[in-house]
Amino acid sequence: MKFREEEDKYILFCSKCGKEAATYQIERDESKKITSIKYEGNFSRTIKEWVSQKVLSYLKEEDVWGLNEFLSRHNITYGGIDLYCRKCQKVYCPDCWETRLKFEDGGGWYDYAEGVCPEGHKTIIDD
Repeated sequence: MKFREEEDKYILFCSKCGKEAATYQIERDESKKITSIKYEGNFSRTIKEWVSQKVLSYLKEEDVWGLNEFLSRHNITYGGIDLYCRKCQKVYCPDCWETRLKFEDGGGWYDYAEGVCPEGHKTIIDD
């Protein structure tokens, strides 16, 4: 899996086309203390300070599987990384990853989002 670290930013690249798939931007206060990590992928999430050090350790180790499991297990982000396929164990960019929004019958209210990787594996990515 392709990964790149820049100053206070980690970038995950698509396993299919090589484009940027997701980023983790570290946010700091005036004293340089980490206050949160901003995730940008299919959806945006802010990871609070109390788990930022653990998330940062997974990013530094380039352990995407471990990061995904940690985020999911502790319900920090629903289902982990929204562009990660657990069956393929790969990250895909939004262009290669199909997102289907599902709505409740009759009310038209958003219910959940389903992701489909390029290999055809389906997973709920937001609920």
